[in-house]
Amino acid sequence: MDRAFYNQYREMILLLMQDYMNHDASDLRFPVLRSFDRYAGHSWAHGFGSFAEGNNLESTGEAINSWVAAYHIAQLENNQAMMDAAIYVTFMKPMQPNNIGLIMIKMFGVKNTANMQVLLG
Repeated sequence: MDRAFYNQYREMILLLMQDYMNHDASDLRFPVLRSFDRYAGHSWAHGFGSFAEGNNLESTGEAINSWVAAYHIAQLENNQAMMDAAIYVTFMKPMQPNNIGLIMIKMFGVKNTANMQVLLG
């Protein structure tokens, strides 16, 4: 972690995080968890898709990486509410075995996910 970089851009980083993952309902600048659809269980993206499926479902890898990054920034800020929001959305993503492995590696530093299915039941 480059502390000098973080300190220089801290306010912008936190503003960007509030834009896509506002965890504070009293912050009226942005909707709470704007990029996450709790009913659908995933984040949405927009853009032109010239194929039948379109392109409105955000890449799981992109979404998980953004929420894991939010978790780590929340740790730096010692912000439990932000950490809780990042954990909530990360684990609400579709719980396919490959996603579980990615989450465990990125968020918790798990090196071996071979027995992940056993752990999850």
